[in-house]
Amino acid sequence: MTSLVVFEDETCAAFEIVAALRGVFDLRCGARPLLERIQAGAGKSALHLVTRPDLLPLVAATHGAAAIEPPAGEAWFVNARLLVLGGDWTRLTAG
Repeated sequence: MTSLVVFEDETCAAFEIVAALRGVFDLRCGARPLLERIQAGAGKSALHLVTRPDLLPLVAATHGAAAIEPPAGEAWFVNARLLVLGGDWTRLTAG
């Protein structure tokens, strides 16, 4: 099974006013958080989250082992700021 690695980059600092106490992937866009939208597009994949070190205990508490365990084998790396709408995931992965 391919792993899905959702990571925060240095640009997440621009979201600090709304994401100081949560991962950028936990921000809501409409009714669903960004992470939920990414997971829905990716299908059933093992989830791994890479977040800022100071948020790791909080993210581990809310997302369990996904925030701690490193991926093994093949992995898709997706920026935590990605907003997946409609057929976006299909267009991104076609090729």
